Amino acid sequence: YGKGTDIFELRVLQNSDLVGQSLQKVDSDLELTCSVLAVFSNKTMHLPPLRSMVVQKGDWLAIIGTKDQVSNFAKNHHLALESKLRLFSERLHPVRAGLCEVVVPPSSQLIGLALRELHMKRNHHVHVLAVYRGQTVYRGEKLKSLVLRSGDTLGMFCNWEMLSDFH
Repeated sequence: YGKGTDIFELRVLQNSDLVGQSLQKVDSDLELTCSVLAVFSNKTMHLPPLRSMVVQKGDWLAIIGTKDQVSNFAKNHHLALESKLRLFSERLHPVRAGLCEVVVPPSSQLIGLALRELHMKRNHHVHVLAVYRGQTVYRGEKLKSLVLRSGDTLGMFCNWEMLSDFH
């Protein structure tokens, strides 16, 4: 799906230009191959975080991507890149969460619905990173208006417990 497979932990510094921005804006500033997987804000873990969430100074972000991409993003937006996962280490450990694929079967009630309508984060607690249809991969803003078809493969990041509840 063209996503980096490493997860990095970043702290939002006081002078970061992300302070006051929505996660939707943050995601649009990230390269298509990166994504915010979780946010720790006001002593609360948001996994997955909603796009409407507003970044505050002192928040912690878990971003999937390559080291170079995430390092550059951190430098450009005044974020402190940690050397390893600490706050997110338990919740994002591969035993508890990870990347998975879900294929839309011909009998699915999701066929004909736009991903935007499904509110996958809010309703199903899964983060759709990409959709594979034939030889085309849809990521980023193109996902919002994408109408699901039989055979679409959704590349997602989720807590394994949430995946078992996802039908």
